[in-house]
Amino acid sequence: IFPEAGHAEDITRALQVANGRTVDPALVAEAKTAVNRVEALAPGSSQSLLARSYFVRVIDADYDSTRVLLEQGARMAPGDTRFAGNLGLLLHQNLGRSAEAAAYFRRVTALDPSNINMHASLALALGAIDSLTAARAAAERAHALLPSSANTVRARVFVELRAGDTTAARTFLRRAMPAVTDGESAVLLGYELGW
Repeated sequence: IFPEAGHAEDITRALQVANGRTVDPALVAEAKTAVNRVEALAPGSSQSLLARSYFVRVIDADYDSTRVLLEQGARMAPGDTRFAGNLGLLLHQNLGRSAEAAAYFRRVTALDPSNINMHASLALALGAIDSLTAARAAAERAHALLPSSANTVRARVFVELRAGDTTAARTFLRRAMPAVTDGESAVLLGYELGW
């Protein structure tokens, strides 16, 4: 079951990256097949709820149904941080409810202190609600865990820009860029150029 759920997640995340561009219908069909396979192997399980939630959020953009699926899964598997993490992402990225999202990100980072992406997501959510001291601390934790991640660098740069300190953002970016892989450095360059 777990490989199938992972496959469904990988496909829907690939489609999420394609946001704003034409999405290959074959990839959508493959994602739907993967989700259906998980549901057939473990109907009503937390894994099937998670797989369906990825599809419904990314492909259908049905955020109310996604939230219902994730909340149901969180009740079913309270120790599975993927539900709280995805609820946080849904609330922050899709529904603009960053304060509520921060509570979910805090829960995940408390249960899994090494979850780099959730520390970075916490920083972004806190920055969005102008809780800049806490946002900076979360961004620093994320970056300390994995300095080569563009995600952790982006979080810290966002916090500095949100605070209105472009000098600190540029200084941090210049210092951090050499540790980030080449492909990700190009994305970071957008920040350097004022994006």
